[in-house]
Amino acid sequence: MENFCPSSEGWGPLSSERPINFTTCFLHGALISGLNAIFVIAVAINLHKLQKKKHLLPMQYADRLFWFKLTTSFIVLFASISELVAMINLYSYVSVYTISSVSQLVAVAAAVYYQFKEQPHRSTASTLLMLYWLGFALLSMLRLRIATTLNYVESHSTLVISNLISILAALVTTVLESQSLQDSLHDNYDSDLEENNTSNALNSENSYNAHPSCEEHANNSLQSKFKCTTPLFAKRSNRALDLEDALRLAQQCNSRIASTKLQQGWQTELTSEEPALLCANVRTYGSI
Repeated sequence: MENFCPSSEGWGPLSSERPINFTTCFLHGALISGLNAIFVIAVAINLHKLQKKKHLLPMQYADRLFWFKLTTSFIVLFASISELVAMINLYSYVSVYTISSVSQLVAVAAAVYYQFKEQPHRSTASTLLMLYWLGFALLSMLRLRIATTLNYVESHSTLVISNLISILAALVTTVLESQSLQDSLHDNYDSDLEENNTSNALNSENSYNAHPSCEEHANNSLQSKFKCTTPLFAKRSNRALDLEDALRLAQQCNSRIASTKLQQGWQTELTSEEPALLCANVRTYGSI
């Protein structure tokens, strides 16, 4: 157990040698590894859900913001690889530090992959990614503070530099993740769909999925309320509202899509001994 936690401070959680500070074993073993494990599980669940969703935008419509986020994410990935190599050279045996570095590398790689896979399905940044990068940056700041306190700047310069690069890149990624996709990209996609659309609109659902509602275009529920209602209040202060000012429905609220899901849900209910229309409605509108 001593080799697994090489620090003389033990597991803590609070350090007896450094006031108002976590022990290194608790920071790496509980906080960092815990965050990485929870994130990897959440990514696995969301990737499974993405398989059932329609694409909002093909990859050729990805804007510069997406590629900037992907670039900063790769910077964190390479910095994590550098940290893992330095940690293995420092601790050649299995310890809480090497396990923490491995979990960090796996979680960052999962974040990069999830960001790439989720891009066609959303018009905004992912709240999951935004929270992860924020937590990653905060925990990395704690690591940098402890490294500075323990005078690791000179003796373990590679770890400190990699950690500093990770912090900067993670903070930039967090800021970029809070930005919404440009409306012009959806407008371009809408016009392309109109040019290539066949006369039979019922055979294509892309026209319903092309342009998201303002609710889908917000990163969280609070932003959604302000983003949707503020323009209406501004218009109403100058003139009376008309039908053209109505907000576009979310995809799952579209009448044709909802009726199709309701029909499928009812067909599923008919296979049971006691079919219930309420259960079919929950399958249709339960995620709203």
